[in-house]
Amino acid sequence: MQHDKCRALNLDTEIESEAEARVIAYDFAERHDLDTDAVQKRASGWFKGGVLQKNFHPGMTVEALLKRLSVEYLPPASERLIELGVAVYQVDKVHGDDSTIPASDKGKWFVSAFAGSPFAKTVHQIPLADTEREAWKLAAQHYLPRD
Repeated sequence: MQHDKCRALNLDTEIESEAEARVIAYDFAERHDLDTDAVQKRASGWFKGGVLQKNFHPGMTVEALLKRLSVEYLPPASERLIELGVAVYQVDKVHGDDSTIPASDKGKWFVSAFAGSPFAKTVHQIPLADTEREAWKLAAQHYLPRD
């Protein structure tokens, strides 16, 4: 009888198989409200015959895979916004059981800014978003210059 191999994965853990990459991709997709099948297929596509393709260094780490997925699936503006002191959070993760918040808003995402930043006075004008990705897009629309 063959037992499935199970091991803890840290950011510096080297990915050993396509199956591990798919698990990491699935988790990434779930956290960012993306199509899990599409993201898993993309991560699997970086393997050929179960072996990491040449365009990825041997011993690719979990962190490297997450960065690659972020570049492909998350709005590029999020990095710049973070540098400017802007972030997004899920309402119920920050405010917990606060009874003053309507139940319909608990799973939504909001844009936040450091208290001393120039965005702190206007951040409340950005509406709640249904997904993290949408919240980043709203933040970019409000705070980044358009090309």
